[in-house]
Amino acid sequence: MNNDCFVRDGWKCRNCGSRNDLHQHHIEYRSHGGSDELDNLVTLCWKCHRAVHDGKLKVELWEACSKFPGSYQIVFFVPKEAKP
Repeated sequence: MNNDCFVRDGWKCRNCGSRNDLHQHHIEYRSHGGSDELDNLVTLCWKCHRAVHDGKLKVELWEACSKFPGSYQIVFFVPKEAKP
């Protein structure tokens, strides 16, 4: 992987905006068949990345507009089952 994900995301966490200790996160995990392609990566700071892997934050791709196939937005939310 290269820096394309960081460049696209403005060198900041897409969830909280932090610029510290950035990681590239696979939206669909590689272990579940996800690729290293740019459209499957999102920049997260270490805290948000940890929250995703601890099940306290969820990241999904949602279709942005049905008129434009392939257009999507990255959505973050706290799962109902997440413990505070």
